[in-house]
Amino acid sequence: MIDDTVPRSTITEDQNTGDIVLPTGTCYLTRHSNLKQVHTVFHLVSTLSEIQNEISSRDLLLIGLKSALKIAAENNIDNVIVPLFLTHILDSKMDHSWCVKRAE
Repeated sequence: MIDDTVPRSTITEDQNTGDIVLPTGTCYLTRHSNLKQVHTVFHLVSTLSEIQNEISSRDLLLIGLKSALKIAAENNIDNVIVPLFLTHILDSKMDHSWCVKRAE
């Protein structure tokens, strides 16, 4: 399921692989029956460079996160785990000052 805030015209197909290419900030869901204590996973689309840059209040990543939380609330999903800095890796560029600024 792809959130309905994404215009269908922005979803493209990779010419080489045929894979669907989603724009930054797109939130999509996958359901799982083989993961212990996890039944639904929200995926937020971005690139590594977008994750490392500053995030403003109108950033597509935050709009996508808002969409994911809205979908979770509408579907009675009680527990949501969000990575603290909206990233799953720590890079050398992500020093103390970057972390403090991102936490704002």
